[in-house]
Amino acid sequence: MRAAASIFHAFVVALVVGACSSTPALPEQAPSPEATQFAACTGIDGGAAKLPEISVPCFTGGQPVKVDRLRGPLVVNFFASWCAPCREELPCFQRLADSGRVPVLGVATDDRRSAALSLAIDLGLRFPTLFDAGGEFRRARGEAALPLTLFIDERGEVTSYSGPALTDEALGKLVAQRFVSAS
Repeated sequence: MRAAASIFHAFVVALVVGACSSTPALPEQAPSPEATQFAACTGIDGGAAKLPEISVPCFTGGQPVKVDRLRGPLVVNFFASWCAPCREELPCFQRLADSGRVPVLGVATDDRRSAALSLAIDLGLRFPTLFDAGGEFRRARGEAALPLTLFIDERGEVTSYSGPALTDEALGKLVAQRFVSAS
């Protein structure tokens, strides 16, 4: 039953983030072919969440994602190429995404597209990622430090973690605490 619920949730998430890939990026913002390293944002939506009412573009182009419509269970990891702890913990988020326990959404923040892309290629990141060049999403949440991770539950309630780089074990414990059904 839990596996069916996880598959259903992944399907819903895939449908909602689909807005990211439905419209091509503007020519001056068009990602290079290597940008396909990140998965297309293909389905994150679902009602009013306790998040800022802003839209953030998908890294791979297309329609922006309305952040206030994000629903969980969902793990949102903010990162930047210049952030050493972010670089350290990002492989843990890719492994979490690969495990299917809970969907993961990345947010490349306060960074250049080329630097974030290089980081994604170096680390083999494939989960859907938004591109928040100026850090508007993070600042609208009142968060200052990186690395930053948000945990959004099915009711849209958001908790955050900001601190030392997460390990697989620490991230797994946070996921289990926030999403009982994902453990």
